[in-house]
Amino acid sequence: MEFPKPREIYDPSEDSALLLSEILSGKYSGEMACDMGTGSGIAAKALAKFFGRVVAVDINPGARESFSGKDAEKISFVESNLFGSVPKAKFDLIVFNSPYLPGFEDRRWSCGDGEILVEFLSDAVGFLSERGEILFLISSLTPERVLSEARRIYSVSIASEMRLPGFETLFLLRLVPIR
Repeated sequence: MEFPKPREIYDPSEDSALLLSEILSGKYSGEMACDMGTGSGIAAKALAKFFGRVVAVDINPGARESFSGKDAEKISFVESNLFGSVPKAKFDLIVFNSPYLPGFEDRRWSCGDGEILVEFLSDAVGFLSERGEILFLISSLTPERVLSEARRIYSVSIASEMRLPGFETLFLLRLVPIR
């Protein structure tokens, strides 16, 4: 008997709850939203309550399985490494529960030296509408170069934060392009 391979997507955790809480606060709405690194799709499904259309993006094709039936009416899935295969669009909100931990253990939660997040920050600004903004989840352990890049391109504020047991704090940043 052959067992199915796991989808190898990021399972919702404390960071997902922090992001969901902000999305469900009702502060964000508009025509189009993007859930970068959608994984299980819970953020995309929450965004669909407030946006006319949601683009859920993930490098893992298994994430597509998170969307079916009624979800597919407002949510389209794009298999892509960041914005590489995302059709040019202007989003009112981009959310990214990023792989924020340093190192190279597992790309579901590891960002290496931060290069992938710096690339996201650089590219995302071109996909924002005139009033667009980003909710970007990082950790106190995320490489410093990521926050430095964010501050170079965006006005950065903390939308919410969560202290985890031990020595780590999660930060949900609100990024608005410096115009």
